[in-house]
Amino acid sequence: MATLIQKFCGVTAKSKSTIGFHYFLIFELLRFHIFAMMLPCNMADKSIRESYTTGEPVAFLRIEQKRGELHLLPYGSLISVHLAPESGSDKHDQLELAFASHDVIVTGFKLAEIAGELQKTTCHCLRETGAAGAEFSGDKPAIRSITVKKAGAKA
Repeated sequence: MATLIQKFCGVTAKSKSTIGFHYFLIFELLRFHIFAMMLPCNMADKSIRESYTTGEPVAFLRIEQKRGELHLLPYGSLISVHLAPESGSDKHDQLELAFASHDVIVTGFKLAEIAGELQKTTCHCLRETGAAGAEFSGDKPAIRSITVKKAGAKA
């Protein structure tokens, strides 16, 4: 594999000493990216009440549920996103995410903003806050509940 990379990159005898450094640099970048994905959503936020975090496009969507469950689902397996008002109420939204391996149902307020971030793969994390209608106020989205099931599982 190393000789293939050397041939592809046009490595000469003089530049072989820098290959070790490049491997080290790539390894460190990957290690940092994986570590950053494992941090709780609120490490970058000042408020633990934030329902979601955004930033540069990422490969995985992190989902944190109140009961302590954590899911990392690859954006590459996101099949569809559907946003609809919750039945019987015009204040609550329901956001349905269909991944190849899991179905995710997010219920909350002003979820259209989150759907836009999902489209750009810049939504890093969804966090269940349990926000009820009386607690919710403001312009930011709030996630009341998140349900994650294996794809094709019965309700």
